[in-house]
Amino acid sequence: MEGMIQEFEYWTTLLCSQVALHVGLDASRIKLAVRRKIEQTGLPFMTPDALIEAVLHIQMNEETTDTASSSTSSREASPLQSAHTDSEEEGQQPMPQR
Repeated sequence: MEGMIQEFEYWTTLLCSQVALHVGLDASRIKLAVRRKIEQTGLPFMTPDALIEAVLHIQMNEETTDTASSSTSSREASPLQSAHTDSEEEGQQPMPQR
């Protein structure tokens, strides 16, 4: 009986993964979602929709993280850029290089 359950879980995971790939989701995110689901619950995704939703959640979290780190980088560069812009706006000439 246990062998049949494992086979069912294998085919269910395979089917769900194929559907997720077919709609254009990234294979590495699909693998990550499947791995997390099995680690957390001991069970695979039972429907393609559940897997797709989990993959999209992972993707949104990655994009949010990327956006946050790029805005932090631009904020770190801003004081230099604004200081340079302020001196130009006041009509000051840059100091000559020697």
